[in-house]
Amino acid sequence: MLVKNKFDAIVIAGPDSTFSEKDKFIIDQFAMYGGKTVWLIDQVQASMDSLRKGGYTMGLAKSLNLDDLFFQYGVRMNYDLVQDLRAAPIPVVTGQFGNQANSQLFPWLFYPLMVSQNNHPINKNIDVVRAQFANSIDLVGNNSLKKTVVLSTSDKTKLVKAPTRISLNMVSFNPPEEQFTKKNVPIAVLVEGEFTSVFDNRLPPNITNAGEIKYKNKSPETQMLFISDADLIRNRYNPRTNEYYALGFDQYTKQLYGNKDFFINAMHYLLDDSGIIVSNTKSFKIRLLNSDLVEHNRLLIQILNTALPIALIILIGLILHFIRKKKYTLKK
Repeated sequence: MLVKNKFDAIVIAGPDSTFSEKDKFIIDQFAMYGGKTVWLIDQVQASMDSLRKGGYTMGLAKSLNLDDLFFQYGVRMNYDLVQDLRAAPIPVVTGQFGNQANSQLFPWLFYPLMVSQNNHPINKNIDVVRAQFANSIDLVGNNSLKKTVVLSTSDKTKLVKAPTRISLNMVSFNPPEEQFTKKNVPIAVLVEGEFTSVFDNRLPPNITNAGEIKYKNKSPETQMLFISDADLIRNRYNPRTNEYYALGFDQYTKQLYGNKDFFINAMHYLLDDSGIIVSNTKSFKIRLLNSDLVEHNRLLIQILNTALPIALIILIGLILHFIRKKKYTLKK
């Protein structure tokens, strides 16, 4: 009996509870039968809601029971938080103006802005992507797997191990640049190739040989995308207006980041929508005019762009009139 996945791809976004071995086995076998997987994992829990209410929060490591699975698939998602000097701003109350709170925008180091390297169809020709409380990713394990970093931080990055205390007072101080020594820390990694099951040599024969289970220990060519920030694809919500914002839209700066384009490109690539991904990732170069040439030949260019088309139309009209006249003259 042929076992076939019901779905082409699954997205595991922001799990907040421990995975059982049964859950891991189902996901593992989905991959072994060629299914594509997108992992959006927060290894450290940090809440902006708690931060705004109390002025501080704790960044605590989460226990998801996925570390062995990730290592087998070629990555290690670390229990840390990324700080980046190239960061998106957040509003912070700095005082009162009458009855109104006075807010200002300050760069928030935990919101790194990632400029695309244009090294892959997933990240080509997209705008800046914003992450929120992201973790670093290491490339480890099986060297036969192809691993491509499709999102990374700037060359001024710092990693903070969990647990850690996070305070809004951090915006009041200029961060010491000499501490930001990490460069291009991976935030999203695409892994491609033939994966080996994390349960290989771990299951008893009554399971591996069971016909109703049809266990596989090796996958065909397939892909997995690992993203160390579940908020990367989260739409922001305004509780006062009951409004959901477009993915990647910042209601404070009114800027639309490239999160949506990045994720759409990723899904097109994983699902092998080759025509769409090629179309979306074409490079268009704008050819600028030679300003010196334009300045020295301004009159000639104006004549060529105005008088010449009119002269050509008149000339074509006269030729057609002559042909028509000659044709009917011969018939008579």
